[in-house]
This record gives sequence, structure tokens and C-alpha cells, in this order.
Amino acid sequence: MCRSVLEHLKHPEIVFSEVRRVLTSEGRMLFLTPNWWDYVSLGSSLIPNRLHPRLVKLMTGRLENNTFPTFYQANTTLRLRFLANQAGLEVVSLETLREHPHYLQFNSLAYSLGLVYEQLLQRRVKQLRPWILGVLRRTEEV
Repeated sequence: MCRSVLEHLKHPEIVFSEVRRVLTSEGRMLFLTPNWWDYVSLGSSLIPNRLHPRLVKLMTGRLENNTFPTFYQANTTLRLRFLANQAGLEVVSLETLREHPHYLQFNSLAYSLGLVYEQLLQRRVKQLRPWILGVLRRTEEV
């Protein structure tokens, strides 16, 4: 199981292959990862990694040493399906999940706009939801 890990993988194909190798036939890989199509991930991917620690601290109060580089190489449902297939893993389920705009709590106007965005767009357009919850299993043939 991994939560908020896949976005930090520079070469996710290596990890997916290793997951397939170690999974038993009954085993499952469960993950929760940010969706690249969410505004937080899109914004993050436009900002150099060296600036992330300071921005995250300003926006959330999280310590700078608890912020890690992001690469977003496994953060769309299409890419996750491709990586799973390439590694010999079957997609059991992929679901996009909604969330309140906690990254915008540093400013009441930004937070209010985030709530409107969440209610108007994320509720209706699943591809824009901030999280992808997935379950993969090992296929028998490769």
C-alpha cells in the first residue's frame, strides 16, 4: 500500500515491475496518489522542485524537510493503466476522489474559490478530482 508516493517516482516503471515481481497471485497493490489534472498538481508541476519546500511551508505550515521532489510520472488514470499493463499488472479498480481545497486555507478568498471549484467542477468532472485511488493485481502471464 502506498499513499502519496507515486508522484515522487522519477522512474515508476521500475517500481511497477518490482511490485509485480513481489506480489503473490492473491496479492494486491493499493495506492492513493494525486491526480495530475488537479489544480494543485498542475501548479506544482510548473514550479521548480527547489521552491516546493518553502511554498508548502507558507501554505500549510508543514516543515520544509517534509517536502520531497515531485515528478508526476504515474499520476493520470491513462498513465497508470499503461504502467500497470507494461509491468504485467491488472487494474482491478481506478477511482478519482474529491477533497476539500485544504491547500488554499492560507487565504479565505482562495479557499472560498477552491470550494466553488470543487462544487462546480470536481463534482461533475471526475478527471479533475484531486486523488486517484487504485488497486492492481498480478497477471499470470507476462
